[in-house]
Amino acid sequence: MPLLQGFAKGTQFLDNSGNPLARGTVSVYQANTSTLATLTSNGSTAAPNPITLDGSGRLTFGVWVLLSVDVVIKDSTGATVAN
Repeated sequence: MPLLQGFAKGTQFLDNSGNPLARGTVSVYQANTSTLATLTSNGSTAAPNPITLDGSGRLTFGVWVLLSVDVVIKDSTGATVAN
């Protein structure tokens, strides 16, 4: 059974050198697919996917999904940092 998964507002993402991923993105996919998952920011309001991080690599809102998912994190140039 899928569990509620997500990231809290203010979660910071870093590159492999420990630097903030300013203006990077976080994409959330349905597990083992290339289909973007439907995200919510408060349980009912739709959230964008992919999510663009702020200038310090942080989420500006919390994001939640009720699915098994895969997450892909990219820097501002679109290079994959983690998946």
